[in-house]
Amino acid sequence: MNFFDFTRSPQSALSRRVASALQRGALALLATSLGFGLAACTEPVPAIAIGSMRITPQVDSFFVGRTAATNTFLVTLLDAAGQEIKDGRPVTYSSSAPTVFTVESATGIITGKALGTGFLRATASGRFVEAGIKIINPVASIQLLPGDFGFNVGTTRQLIPNLYATDGSTISNRTVTFASSNPAIVSINVGGVVTAVAEGTASITASVEGKSATITATVAKEAVASVRLSPAIAPVQRVGGQLQITALALNNLAQALPGRVTSWISSNPTVATVSTNGVVAALAVGSASITAEIEGRTASLQITVTEIPPIRVTISPDTFQLASGTTRQIIPVVIDSTGRVVQNLNSRQVVWQSSNLAVANVSLTGVVTGTGAGSARLSVTVDGLRSNEIVVQVSQSVTSVTLSPSSTQILRIGGTVQVTATPRDNQGQIVPGKTVSWTSNNPTIASVSNNGFVTALAVGSTSITADVDGVSRSLNVTVTLVPIGTVTYTPSSDTLVAGDVKQYNAVVKDTAGRTLTTLAGRNVSTQSNNTPVATLTSLGVVNAVAQGVAVLVLTVDGVASNDLTITVAQVASVTVTPNPGSVTVGATLQLTAVLRDIAGNVLTTSRAISWSTNSSNVALVSPAGIVTGVTTGQATITAQINGVIGQAIVNVP
Repeated sequence: MNFFDFTRSPQSALSRRVASALQRGALALLATSLGFGLAACTEPVPAIAIGSMRITPQVDSFFVGRTAATNTFLVTLLDAAGQEIKDGRPVTYSSSAPTVFTVESATGIITGKALGTGFLRATASGRFVEAGIKIINPVASIQLLPGDFGFNVGTTRQLIPNLYATDGSTISNRTVTFASSNPAIVSINVGGVVTAVAEGTASITASVEGKSATITATVAKEAVASVRLSPAIAPVQRVGGQLQITALALNNLAQALPGRVTSWISSNPTVATVSTNGVVAALAVGSASITAEIEGRTASLQITVTEIPPIRVTISPDTFQLASGTTRQIIPVVIDSTGRVVQNLNSRQVVWQSSNLAVANVSLTGVVTGTGAGSARLSVTVDGLRSNEIVVQVSQSVTSVTLSPSSTQILRIGGTVQVTATPRDNQGQIVPGKTVSWTSNNPTIASVSNNGFVTALAVGSTSITADVDGVSRSLNVTVTLVPIGTVTYTPSSDTLVAGDVKQYNAVVKDTAGRTLTTLAGRNVSTQSNNTPVATLTSLGVVNAVAQGVAVLVLTVDGVASNDLTITVAQVASVTVTPNPGSVTVGATLQLTAVLRDIAGNVLTTSRAISWSTNSSNVALVSPAGIVTGVTTGQATITAQINGVIGQAIVNVP
């Protein structure tokens, strides 16, 4: 290369050569070649501008909790023409997600902090480029499924590697490599598909991120394609019989494969079992499927087991008695063709017969029920073989009782009804000559005699029961009150003093004319046409309130009494006699107080009159108005009612 251009001034040629040398990074070498010292070159040289940046790889993964050994990223600086800049200028690094990963600014070495993603930024001379970062769990262990296994030459098996982190969570999207310890026996491809090449054993290892798991694959001899059973169709077996079945393994060309192990199973061991060498034992009536399995291939044979036929069927006793409506169990004795007694007839066809169903019938299990008076011949057939006949004599018995009347009876107190009980057998026929026992569930409501005569005694409900030989029937009886006929007050008027309380008993009679002694259970109400004057309680008590006239009415079960007219008078004066009176010391004197209204009419009262003395040292007075002389002198005795007083002078000589 020619560094000098003699067509220009030396100074211009020198500048151009210096710039060119700076671009190649050889400033010192250039200065030396021109014979100049470095100190003589004082003009600054600008850095090449970055046109773009490139980072590879653009995405990478790192393990949580680990720091990368080196910076795995390559950052390339390019000028505007796309040429790489190799002037050694520094590149700094930063993380967009420091909680997920951190990066050393100068070296770009990454440390994983938490599972997640972010961006790594590389910066140089104000320009930057980014790469995707993913922080993932490292593989802590591998589980290789299905574990140790065996398969046949020419067959394949898919292996599944399960990857786990230290916390037990599963990991996906990792590259797993597979290897066989002996590919001549077992080969495996990159997808984990194992192929049986030749008979023998080989280890299969799956590896990822320094972790591995190994299983053993055993390759068996030629695969069994099918199994042939002999006999192909099993004859019907009797209970207790045996049948030998032989199983033969075949390849895909239907050629025999000797020396293979056969497994036997019965679908219904209660009907037929099968031994390890294929011997079938018939145990009970029914069907079972016997299956032979050789190296995953199966064949089945249907076995049908029937009972040993009977040769004799007997029932006993020859004759027996039975009441209608009662039962008796008959058990047949069955002998089979081998001479053995048959213990269980559940699998046999058993049919019972009765010559007269109106007298006796027999259930499927041999239970005889008397249905009516008379006799019947009974027999049983087992698997088509009929037994001897026996005779049952059925007598009439009570199975039900009918009552007349049969519906609920509603009686008034004192009312009666005759109830008749009729015992019947299971055919509905009357059973004569039976004694009926009668009872009342509540004799205080209604009683019943020995012949069914019911008497109503009190309000309420009860049941009357007739019992015949332990068979009973009941009749409901409801007792109600007799309707009220009349309610009468006698006398129908009276005069009271205000404040008096007096009992008035109305005479209440029912529609039968009987006088009632109690109104319990009755609807009783009262009415006063002038409650400020007098009121009447439901018990017949009159309260005289104030002067005036009130008409009172008592109503029982809707029947009203006659009017009870009450005149309430006001006391106008009280007269005490004798006045004056005289009593000696220690003797007594009866005083009398006479009440009068304003018209001078004498009044009577049920209340006590209040008596008092003004000098108890001279004379005392009792609540009944009896004066007792105490000492010589004179005393004033006062009688008071409703604030009205009367007085008398009593001398004690």
